Amino acid sequence: MVLASGHVSAEEITELERVSSAQLDAARAGHFEEVRSLLGTRQHLFERLRGRTVRPGDLEPVLACDAETIMVLRAQIRRVEEALARLDAGGRALVGYAVRAVTSPGFFDDVG
Repeated sequence: MVLASGHVSAEEITELERVSSAQLDAARAGHFEEVRSLLGTRQHLFERLRGRTVRPGDLEPVLACDAETIMVLRAQIRRVEEALARLDAGGRALVGYAVRAVTSPGFFDDVG
């Protein structure tokens, strides 16, 4: 509900809080497609609020959810980067084993 006075309604704030909370839950669960979808929903909600007045403190819960969502996503990204680094290291080790298996030991003595 949009108020004629140009203020953001309590219902709009509640909807924004609901979407922000759902986005945080999706990030925690690792449902990144849902996070992306909810970001689109939030963008639409914020566009509807543009140019209107928000009472001080009304967006605090939304901002808190945003901060926590960012922390969760950063942690997820770090975990993926660490897993990729382990795979890359493992791949390099496998290549080393394969080279050693097909190369004579004297070759490594000459190269090393």
